[in-house]
Amino acid sequence: MCDTLSAWYNSDNPGTLAWGSSLGNWVGQSNKYLALKLIVGSNTYYAWARLDVDASSASFTIKDYAYQSTPNACIEAGQIVLGIPEISTQTFISVFPNPVISTTSIRTTGHLNKANLTIGQRVKQVDHLSGQSHTVSLDHLPSGLYFIRLSEENNIIAEEKLIITD
Repeated sequence: MCDTLSAWYNSDNPGTLAWGSSLGNWVGQSNKYLALKLIVGSNTYYAWARLDVDASSASFTIKDYAYQSTPNACIEAGQIVLGIPEISTQTFISVFPNPVISTTSIRTTGHLNKANLTIGQRVKQVDHLSGQSHTVSLDHLPSGLYFIRLSEENNIIAEEKLIITD
């Protein structure tokens, strides 16, 4: 990400997505790195996201991501900056309904054994989950975007976004 910092197209126009590719077609490809430039106030932060693009190019999956928390400092593609945890296994979760109003169901591809579920910055935590299917009440949480994190033995095993509506 560092070699091309001066080549960002239309980079001084906040809210504009500048997209360009000189590294070939990403359709049906895995483990492609997307450079990101985040402007927050007068500070510029650089980041990356590693993605898979499906064969129809109708969707993509963000596998992982990181950003440099020091303004105007570079980050290498694939570099994980301290403080951003790495997901340790290939357990996947599905959350439905999503968006949700009051109660959601969470299913996992792997069997949980005393896992912990954290929503947001610990606005809700459920400890000692076991099995593959769970129902979680969200009545007390305000509307917004949250991230669900499943962990076992202090290792993150899965993450997913959750939208709570009125």
